Amino acid sequence: MNSVRPNMATLPLRFFRAATAILFASVCIFVLGCENPSSLIGSILRSPISILGLGQAEAPGGQDSDASADDSYAAAKLVEGWEIPDLTLFVTGRLHGYIEPCGCTGLTNQKGGLLRRHTCLNLLKSKGFDPVTVDAGNMIRRFGQQPSIKMKTAYKSIAQIMNYDVIGMGVDDMKAGGVDMLLSMEEAGRTETPFTSANMKLFEGDPSITPFQVIEKNGKTIGVASVIGAEHVKKAMASGGNEDFSLEMPAAAIAAVVGNPKFAACDFKVLMIQSEPESCKMLAMRFPVFDLVVTAGGAGDPTLKPEAIALGNGRVSQMIQCGVKGMYVGVVGVDFGGDGSKAIKYQRVALDASFKDSPPVKEVFLEYQNELKALWQGGSLEDIKPRLHPSGYKFVGSQACRDCHDEEYDIWKDGIDGDGGPHAKATADLTDPGERTWVKRHFDPECVSCHVTGWNPQNYYPYETGYIDLKKDVLLHGNGCENCHGPGSGHVQAENDATDQALQDKLRLQVRVTIAEAKARTCYECHDLDNSPDYAEAEDGWDKYWPTIKHGDGE
Repeated sequence: MNSVRPNMATLPLRFFRAATAILFASVCIFVLGCENPSSLIGSILRSPISILGLGQAEAPGGQDSDASADDSYAAAKLVEGWEIPDLTLFVTGRLHGYIEPCGCTGLTNQKGGLLRRHTCLNLLKSKGFDPVTVDAGNMIRRFGQQPSIKMKTAYKSIAQIMNYDVIGMGVDDMKAGGVDMLLSMEEAGRTETPFTSANMKLFEGDPSITPFQVIEKNGKTIGVASVIGAEHVKKAMASGGNEDFSLEMPAAAIAAVVGNPKFAACDFKVLMIQSEPESCKMLAMRFPVFDLVVTAGGAGDPTLKPEAIALGNGRVSQMIQCGVKGMYVGVVGVDFGGDGSKAIKYQRVALDASFKDSPPVKEVFLEYQNELKALWQGGSLEDIKPRLHPSGYKFVGSQACRDCHDEEYDIWKDGIDGDGGPHAKATADLTDPGERTWVKRHFDPECVSCHVTGWNPQNYYPYETGYIDLKKDVLLHGNGCENCHGPGSGHVQAENDATDQALQDKLRLQVRVTIAEAKARTCYECHDLDNSPDYAEAEDGWDKYWPTIKHGDGE
């Protein structure tokens, strides 16, 4: 029977360590003196539970703390108090294009990214752990050249640099197309493929994706299978699918895996599923051979503890979640008992700023940005092909608004306090970033879309007459007036002609944005959950931000 419990054989040693730590703290208090003895003891012990190895490292708020708690403890607390288990798994998934933390709220307020993931993995290894590395897939989330380049960047980072044992396939990965996916796999440079899916095939008969993997580690064999959930398969089939790929329902694919003698003989079996947690539990109960289930579905952050799934006959499987946007890593420890039992422990690790950027992954990221730059400058980046704005008007730049709206323009340019308007500085934040200064992002459509004037902020493409070139389009630098009020050519011309009062009134009304509209829709186009969570999630987000740029009549 699987269970989540401490390794009882090591408890005497752990009690000895705890007693030694307390004795050491007492000596320090006696010899050095201390105004707050309990604080000193606490700082040395951190937690008796951690020293005894009876629990996992949690946020300062305790076991029930949610992801909003301060996660800066993460690197220091990584597997703190753990005895090295018989088997360790390093579990990730659902990157969904977030190859680095996204947003403008500062790196200390962001989680995730491949730069930090590699550092976390190396830190785990430096502590003596030798993990089996598995990823549940879904590297990208949309169509286009940039997502395909992101897939290549992700595969190069985790398949080549981090040398993952298993990389699952997600239904969204199909958006890269079969050729680009295959090229990305080949560029990862692996002799034996880590890419795994039991119910997705790439180009019928191509061996790049295997139904399952068997890894030998510390005298044990670990079988890992990966499937795409039924709801995603049905949706893909209903839409006509993609001729580069073939899909089948997950139950039939899992049945073939568990019936394979090589997989059946494994000491520890893992099933990764891109599906909602409830569907994952149903599959686990239908095929009660898996010791660990990894769900790449559901909303929000991973739970702090695994969820037990009763398999019948006294057997229990444990289910953990990947979470979203690659913000967390799951570390699973397994100890094998002589009676055939498997004791599982788990730690959810937030990839916060305490994990520094990995130099090898930095090089891959520079390649990524340089490829975007070369395509952009060469006119080969189809993602940024300009589209006609729905209004039919042209962008003229914020300077053109100054003649009639000088006070509002000055607030945009200089800010309420005269220290520089945050929107006016938006382009400079890409060309001269205050953090991660080793890479510039003014050729990255996903960044440019909210940092210049004349782009669609959610779909990452420019409108005709919108910003394209850093030097030629100086008047379109910054997140300008027209991003909120619409392209101004018609309004400016009508005001300059001053011959048609009805047209002037009509166009004035068109470019007007009320406070209610700004609060409900306009500001969220850039200040969304990805880029500005402290605005989008906070109840007082508007009240906090609006005073810094307040302009107009306030209606």
